[in-house]
Amino acid sequence: MRVENVKIYDLEESLHASGYPLRTTTDWEETVEAALKRAKNLSHAADWVGAHDQFLTGILVSFDLRFSNKAWIEMERYIFKFFVSSQSTMHCATKFSLKEQCNRYVDSRIIDIVQGKINEYNRLSALKGQNEEAKQSLSKQKTELYLEILYNIPPGFELTARLTTNYRCLKNIWRQRRSHKLPEWREFCKWIETLPYAKDLICYENEEKKTSSAITLDQVMEQLIKIEDKITNSPLIITSPATVPYTQKPYEIGTPGNPWYATCNCNENTNYQVEAKNNDTL
Repeated sequence: MRVENVKIYDLEESLHASGYPLRTTTDWEETVEAALKRAKNLSHAADWVGAHDQFLTGILVSFDLRFSNKAWIEMERYIFKFFVSSQSTMHCATKFSLKEQCNRYVDSRIIDIVQGKINEYNRLSALKGQNEEAKQSLSKQKTELYLEILYNIPPGFELTARLTTNYRCLKNIWRQRRSHKLPEWREFCKWIETLPYAKDLICYENEEKKTSSAITLDQVMEQLIKIEDKITNSPLIITSPATVPYTQKPYEIGTPGNPWYATCNCNENTNYQVEAKNNDTL
């Protein structure tokens, strides 16, 4: 794995633009430090609030990346990266130095087999058919042999491509690939950490929301248990179904078939009340 010729565009401009949603103008003056502080807060907030790190898509990064065929296939899952151009096995499979292009995990026996096919293809390419029939036969042999070469090039064969992507895509890659089994992904993530402000905007642990207005199921059950204890220990006014027709309540204590039971009503704000002496609210 190798990363070269790195160019970064619109970094400070995108940090400044992160403040647009709360401004009525776009030309206010601020220091880079102030813009970075706001951008850092927005990037971290995106972990639990949503797309507050949208401004990261404006920070563009272009670079040459040498990756194995195996890693290139996995790179395809990231849609917000674009191939500017790349080396090609389709055009140059028989021209590469196979041993130099393969990483250290490729078995030397595989290299020897494919290199043998490349040597034979190059030998056939130097021949010239004596007549039309010989030329057609030679062309057919070369076509079949070239396909054998293409389909036998190992996953550890490395090619270089130039990519253009953005900080937001690199943020996803860093989180998903920094502990990947392929060592080149781990190396690539280490390179991401060297980008400007990467520690603030890209390479940090997921943060959980510190406050929440939502109530959890455990909290609901805890409140219900407390209410039940209050009701159990309170002198209740007993309502007799002999004089008052039974009406199904949202919450009940006791058995509906029992002629004596107490009821508990709940309003929309979850303030629980029971029919008690002096109309006390528990």
